[in-house]
Amino acid sequence: MNTYLETGIAVILIIVVFSIVAYVIQELIAVNLQFRGRMLKKAINQLLVSGSVFANEFFKHPQIELLEKRNGATKDPSYIPSANFAMTVIDLVKNGTAADPELQKLFSSWQAIAGEDVIAMKALIEKWYDEYMDRVGGWYKKEYRWITRILAIGIALAFNFNLIRITQIVHHDTALKATLVAAADKMADTPDYLAQYYTQKINSDMKAVDDDFATKISSAPADSAKLVQKRDAVKDSLLINYNAKQYQMARGLVDSLPTGKLMLGWKNWPWLEQEIKTGKPAYIGNWNLFLLIIGLFLGAAAISMGAPFWFALLVKLVNIRRAGLKPPVSK
Repeated sequence: MNTYLETGIAVILIIVVFSIVAYVIQELIAVNLQFRGRMLKKAINQLLVSGSVFANEFFKHPQIELLEKRNGATKDPSYIPSANFAMTVIDLVKNGTAADPELQKLFSSWQAIAGEDVIAMKALIEKWYDEYMDRVGGWYKKEYRWITRILAIGIALAFNFNLIRITQIVHHDTALKATLVAAADKMADTPDYLAQYYTQKINSDMKAVDDDFATKISSAPADSAKLVQKRDAVKDSLLINYNAKQYQMARGLVDSLPTGKLMLGWKNWPWLEQEIKTGKPAYIGNWNLFLLIIGLFLGAAAISMGAPFWFALLVKLVNIRRAGLKPPVSK
């Protein structure tokens, strides 16, 4: 029983590593292709009633328009500070910009509470916006879940992540299994292990740059061109460093595994070795081909479930194994 448990722990460790690789690549794509910016614009359009005069005027307002300008082009901002959002809404309402009936009721209720106190009104709108943005985070994950699935398939094919074959190798290689279980033990003792990969510092860094820009532009609007240029330079530097760091992170994760022993990749696959030695096409066989397809499918499915799920399961299995270990008999 302990042998099968250790096999399960070792295999799950491998899945955790490749699930993290998938997530790192996914975030790299999301940041560079501005998925968060697109989702943010879509969410705000939905909040302010897409296609309405109010929504259109919102994105034309200087408070928002300056955030969209990047290196001379107009791009969707990945973050809009709540202060910018609130001041834009207050300005549009103050200028009599037509709003949807439901929004108008909401604005009227805020006015009834805040009266002529602009600071109180701003606080109410910021609270409304922040609560809405909390929900947008969940929508973002659902909206781009397809990327995770495509990446999982791509990784499974690129690394020959055949879960059936990997399980067989680990189960029959005692030394390899012991190495992986020892690594799993260390990982299980680090509850915040995933945080180093799942906490995307670039998001908070970009947010800090936008917050700083919003503060400076409000106090010195005449310097807008210079401030935009400086903000863009800082953001570009952050992005370049982020790309390099993510690449090294993904590569380091793969290198941490004994890929040769696990037969990850295609160059050491049995029938390819046979082709190289004999110079003739090797016969795979229907059964082996079936197992390969099923193994790759299971590997992709496992990766797409995400590292948090597998890490939680890994910790549980490690604890079960520890509870089952018998203490050495003293002589």
